[in-house]
Amino acid sequence: MRNQEEITKAENERPALECQYAARYYFNAAEKFFTLALIVSFISVLAAFIPSTSSAAFNIALSILSVLCDAVVILLTIMMHKAVEKAATLRNYFDRIVFNLEGDNSSEDMHRTIREWIQTAIYKNLENYKLQIQNSGRDTPPGVKNWYEFSKDFPGNEAVHECQRQNVWWDKKQSKCRLAILVILILCAIVMLLLYARNGASPLKILICAISIIVVFSDHIQNYYTYIKQSYILEGASIEADYGGNIQQIIHVQELIEQRRKIPILGINLIHAHSSKKLSEQYEEISKG
Repeated sequence: MRNQEEITKAENERPALECQYAARYYFNAAEKFFTLALIVSFISVLAAFIPSTSSAAFNIALSILSVLCDAVVILLTIMMHKAVEKAATLRNYFDRIVFNLEGDNSSEDMHRTIREWIQTAIYKNLENYKLQIQNSGRDTPPGVKNWYEFSKDFPGNEAVHECQRQNVWWDKKQSKCRLAILVILILCAIVMLLLYARNGASPLKILICAISIIVVFSDHIQNYYTYIKQSYILEGASIEADYGGNIQQIIHVQELIEQRRKIPILGINLIHAHSSKKLSEQYEEISKG
């Protein structure tokens, strides 16, 4: 397990910077799939909620459009999950390298797969890669240099645990906005369904609308439930590690962090780019105390 000085050096070496850039690339790709899924979901719900007309062909076409959109949403959701899986694996790999933690038993095949993911991300946008590995989170646009920053000296194992605190704190900040948006959208969809039923819509149309809403939101609700449950476990274990300070407890906290990363609860990249510097300064003031 590395100390504070060793962590600062390791996180800014080229392989680590490449790994972090690739992780951000795949998280951003997952966000794009998520956004597209929301847009297609809106079209699906809109098609389902359009009142029936005297034209049977038009009504059937709307129903088919709604069903097709639901199928596209399912496909985009699968693509989002795969992108999150890649991103989480890369970020977990980064932590294991930088912290020099026990338990990285990846096979040679896995190492090659990770290198392939990294090279794919780099060559998709070489100029953006060069910019991000030069910039820190306090720059515009925010980059991946100095990923973990220390506001004071943290002796021994406490340096790794400070990095874990940063992971927990930043993840909580980035997920709040997405949760608020999801709750608002669910409430709007439920209100629309109730109004639609009250205005005398046919049972078939109400059923189609309800199915569209379930397809749109069921995966996200399940993800948030798992995320919140995992967060309570993680925060409790992190506090315990703060008092115990033993290596096994810190490894346990790291495993919980790695598990939570794989849950597809995404931040919003535009908000992150806008707020990164401010949040970095805020966390610095908190940790100084």
